[in-house]
Amino acid sequence: MHFDRDSFPVSGSTFEINPIGVAWWGDAEDSMDVYVLVDEQFYISLGNNYMRRYAYRYTIEWNPAVRGGDWFITETRDPSAEEFRVHGKEELYLDHPYWTPVVGAQPYDYGITE
Repeated sequence: MHFDRDSFPVSGSTFEINPIGVAWWGDAEDSMDVYVLVDEQFYISLGNNYMRRYAYRYTIEWNPAVRGGDWFITETRDPSAEEFRVHGKEELYLDHPYWTPVVGAQPYDYGITE
C-alpha cells in the first residue's frame, strides 16, 4: 500500500509511534546528535494500515540557563537524506551495534528475529 501524505489524517485514522532504540554521537562538549529508532503504524479508515521502521535524527544542545541546566532539541533532520543514511535493512534492527534498546519497548514483529 502507498501512503498518501496529502490525505492523512482522515476520519478514523490513527498514528502510533513506538521508540525501540537510541544511538548518540557527541559533536562537541555541549552538543550531540541523537538518533531514535522507531516502529510506526498508520491505521487508515476502511481497514488499511501502513507499517514502517524508521530512524529520526535530532541535534540536542546543553544550556545551563534552561530549567537549571538541561538538553534541548535545536534541530530535527531526516536521516534518510544525510550522511548517516541507513543503507541496509540490517541497520534497522536492534541487534545492530548502532542501537541501545529502549527499556520496555516491544518492537513490531517483521518476521525476522532481532
